[in-house]
Amino acid sequence: MTRIVASDPTMWAAIMATNRDLISQQLASYLRELQRFKDLIDKQDQAGLFETFSKAQVRRNRLNQQSKDLFYDLFINIPDQVGAIAGVMNRLAAANVNVIHLQVLELRDEINGVLQLTFSTPADQRRAAGVLNDYEIIERGTKNELNPSWLHG
Repeated sequence: MTRIVASDPTMWAAIMATNRDLISQQLASYLRELQRFKDLIDKQDQAGLFETFSKAQVRRNRLNQQSKDLFYDLFINIPDQVGAIAGVMNRLAAANVNVIHLQVLELRDEINGVLQLTFSTPADQRRAAGVLNDYEIIERGTKNELNPSWLHG
């Protein structure tokens, strides 16, 4: 969250306004879950806490497995600078490339981070790589590994 608030407030305000209803619904659901979790802690309900974490672990593992088959990732080095992520996203938006998820990995002050961009199709992944060809693309040793042959011609 600190990286989001360090980036372009105009972009994030627009994202929130454009997706107001869905974000509001998701936040309300999240607040209900946080309250339920707080109640379990306050009541010292060890069985309830165990069940909550067990179910979450199962869901997380299922999501990890599904995402290996359904999504296509692109990893790029990105400078730790205000507006760096906004610049990437603006370029992709201008090229009409849809990003379904983004995450900043291992970002520390004064050191480049790794921006993980996730796409729903391999075509979007390839188009994004072309749009962002002046960034260093990091290959990943998985099923979703980028193939340098399509990056360079």
